[in-house]
Amino acid sequence: MKRPDVRLNLTWLDWVMEAVTILIILAMIGLIVMQYTSLPSIIPTHFNASGEVDGYGGKWTVLLLAVVAIVVYVLATLASRYPNLMNYPIPITEENHERQFLNAVKMIRVLKCLSVILFFFLVYGVIQNAFQKSSGIGQYFLPISLFAILGATGYFLYRGYKLR
Repeated sequence: MKRPDVRLNLTWLDWVMEAVTILIILAMIGLIVMQYTSLPSIIPTHFNASGEVDGYGGKWTVLLLAVVAIVVYVLATLASRYPNLMNYPIPITEENHERQFLNAVKMIRVLKCLSVILFFFLVYGVIQNAFQKSSGIGQYFLPISLFAILGATGYFLYRGYKLR
């Protein structure tokens, strides 16, 4: 069966999630704009699994984090507009395509928001470490990040199986 090309309507919760994600991106850009000129030329750019600084680089790398966050946002937004082109763990039929497409789009929206939040905290952590106001990003950053991303993915996959 050829999958139908469906345009899904956004719910109010979808609009709120999009607005929050965009506000976080704007806050990240604002933070960088306010702090960039006063950053030292060499800043922490990498953290080990314990959240300790283990790599340094130029201050331009904080810009790279923001660019990657924006690219992730744009690509995820584009992907969510074409749910019929995505891969699904179950066969898509005429009866279940709308439920599955809605679930996939919600998953992308949640993962997009979580990713932007994580990038914001990385930018904030890099800037705090550059000014020596902090030492590392904390030992819980990696486990919390993994739990959030993998937990959300697992939830929506489970939900997709239930919505067969």
